[in-house]
Amino acid sequence: MWKLGGEYDGVFIKQVLHCAASLGQRAEWLDWVLSVLRPGGTFLNFENGRCNAVTRLYRRLRKRWYRNSCLYCRAVEQLYRERFSDLRIAYGGGVSQFLTSVPILFYPFVFVEERILRRNADNSFCVSIVARKGAATC
Repeated sequence: MWKLGGEYDGVFIKQVLHCAASLGQRAEWLDWVLSVLRPGGTFLNFENGRCNAVTRLYRRLRKRWYRNSCLYCRAVEQLYRERFSDLRIAYGGGVSQFLTSVPILFYPFVFVEERILRRNADNSFCVSIVARKGAATC
């Protein structure tokens, strides 16, 4: 477990938590975040998402080391929901990410993804999370 202690107004972690070996370990790491946040403190997190079948296949074919990691998905999202009182999640990326170099295809595809193929915890390339630790009760 990480050794930093104390109470902080905020914690920012970028693309680390998906390296957890299991959901249990990821839960432990989120518990650590809670342990160092003061009541009302904010946790900012940016993580790799599980993504859709096309991206998962791409990651397998390209032998991406993180393809079997504990990537953000509904099970991971539940860990956040169980721990934080105020949670704001933004899902990003889908198949359109492969078309960024071809704007004439990219923008229509983004439009379709945002309106028809709604992004969620299981089909997003990346996820940004703003979470707040509940205030102390008297």
